[in-house]
Amino acid sequence: MIQYRKALILFLTFVILFELMVIAVGTAARPSWSHWGDEWHFQNTIKRFGEEISLYNLKHYEEMSTPLPFLAYALWGRLFGFELFPLRTFSLLVALITYLLFHRLLFVASGSAASAFWGSALLIGQPYMIGFSIFIYTDMLAILFLISACLAHMKGRATWMGVSLALALLCRQYIGFLVLAVAVYHILRYLSLRQKKDLQMLAGCVQACVPYAALVFYWGGLSPDSSMRTRYLDEGLYYHPAVLSLYVGLLFVYLWPLLALRWRLLFRDYKAWLIALISSVFYLVFPVAPSKPSVDVGIFTVGLFHRALRFVWNDETFVQVVFYVSFVLAFPVLACVVHSLVQKLRARRFDFALMLDLSIVSFFIVMPFSYLGWEKYFLPVVPLVILRLVLSGTRAPAVR
Repeated sequence: MIQYRKALILFLTFVILFELMVIAVGTAARPSWSHWGDEWHFQNTIKRFGEEISLYNLKHYEEMSTPLPFLAYALWGRLFGFELFPLRTFSLLVALITYLLFHRLLFVASGSAASAFWGSALLIGQPYMIGFSIFIYTDMLAILFLISACLAHMKGRATWMGVSLALALLCRQYIGFLVLAVAVYHILRYLSLRQKKDLQMLAGCVQACVPYAALVFYWGGLSPDSSMRTRYLDEGLYYHPAVLSLYVGLLFVYLWPLLALRWRLLFRDYKAWLIALISSVFYLVFPVAPSKPSVDVGIFTVGLFHRALRFVWNDETFVQVVFYVSFVLAFPVLACVVHSLVQKLRARRFDFALMLDLSIVSFFIVMPFSYLGWEKYFLPVVPLVILRLVLSGTRAPAVR
């Protein structure tokens, strides 16, 4: 406990100093009266709920994601105002709680103050996480509850886990990938070990889906009944292979510092490289490309990294070569996760690392069904990959 307190004080000091620097730079780049990106329509939705939280607004608000973040911001706005500055203050508070909780999760899982600090620092330093922490974006609350669910799962707290997963789903529909992974984990564990605890955890997963299922029934679809749903889901739900290419490549783009530290474990097997080269044919057939909804509104990139590449050299061949190389370099990581998953199942070793393996694989199965491929939608899996890589080469904690 004393070691954790020392680690927490050091990390809290780092977070405060980092966020003060971010606020200073962010304020200079985007003053408190000027919107950043999607802030304008998020603020409009928050104001709408701030004026009236009603069943009508809950059904017809003009967004694609689930309503909890807008309701949370609306309640904050009723107390402190709906201008950009007070709403951004709420973003900063949510970010601080998220980072501290992730630091706690890393510390408990690894038992290492250094791993907890540097793993958390890597998450904080992600470009989109910086934006989530100071602007009015709804993603951070989903990541907060995702991390809370992981901590609850590791500690074997079914109710806590179920509530966290339910709240995460009420922030972002695609957190369903984690619900699916946890459910599969406990089904397999129960079939192998026949423990009553697994049935309790499964019940937590089922209960987590109930609030969102009620919304789906009320909306008559996966998103609110609005013009945005008509515009973005006019072709229905189907699999987008190019989105899979994007998210695989982002494994390397966004996590290369940690991959470099684990290179002996991840990149020394020539079989993994052979598989990566063969699998790269998939990228050649389905290269990274902006989704149709983005193109329809005049956006021809898939996020910050894509825009940065265009800024460096606005040549499509250059962009595709970089994404292709990223795909190849990331594939051994994914192969390592799948190999670990299979080995643990064969050995019937149901530890926390296996849950993370299942979650990462689930993310890459579920996310390409999204109507929009975008770099920031990769962020929910980042803390899970950081956790998994921190635990690689060590004995992962057992799930209680």
